[in-house]
Amino acid sequence: MALVAKGVIAVDDDGPADEDAQQTLGLAMRELPHELPYEKAALRLAAVESVIRETAPILTGNNAARAVGNSNSLSKRDAGVHDVIGKELFSTHTNAEILKDVNLKKRLRIEYKLTSGDAIKRCLDRIRDGKEYPLSREVTNKRATRNQATVKNGQRDPS
Repeated sequence: MALVAKGVIAVDDDGPADEDAQQTLGLAMRELPHELPYEKAALRLAAVESVIRETAPILTGNNAARAVGNSNSLSKRDAGVHDVIGKELFSTHTNAEILKDVNLKKRLRIEYKLTSGDAIKRCLDRIRDGKEYPLSREVTNKRATRNQATVKNGQRDPS
């Protein structure tokens, strides 16, 4: 399956594809990955990926949009919002802190038609998820943990 999927060998279409796919998945589950030599693991991965590609349903309409949204790519609007806000703010500020900037909030409303607070927060969360930035609560927790590191006299530990 792997060699066929990579175009290394050609196969007649006479054989039962379902049986090949089942056998491929059965072999993939038989040995643990850490027990395989690298070459065999790479072939097994390619075979399993080809089975997944062949058996995955074709996505159309809203299903395709949802699937694309789950990959790490952003929509055109979300990418624009990301560019306006910037990586630094996403990495160090919560959504609420970002939205305290009145000029920024106004720009998002005018340029990207993000009118309600909930719509803006959902957009920011999609960007955080797509770009793998920390979520707002993770930023808050990190900051709280950092602020709890104190020394005897009540000042923060410089480390």
